[in-house]
Amino acid sequence: METADRHWVAKHLSKKENFKALSNELTLGGDFDMHSEGIYNYAEKQNLFKKSLNEKFNFKNVFSKSPIVGAKTRLNRSKKYYNKLKKCQN
Repeated sequence: METADRHWVAKHLSKKENFKALSNELTLGGDFDMHSEGIYNYAEKQNLFKKSLNEKFNFKNVFSKSPIVGAKTRLNRSKKYYNKLKKCQN
């Protein structure tokens, strides 16, 4: 689950993907399974998204206007560490 203000999206993890590290950076684009009620209307009212353009709603692009300092670095470190753990388990 990822959040932006009062809105959120969530994605079910596959059996192979049993870990997700977010590190204060939005990573879910349009590939989510659930979302908060009113998310599309909220984004449109805030001039973040226009339904009329027939483009797919992308949570990351719509709500990632000001990235958190260091979030990308933390996310990359988490991915690197997770990959090391995966190799050790095999």
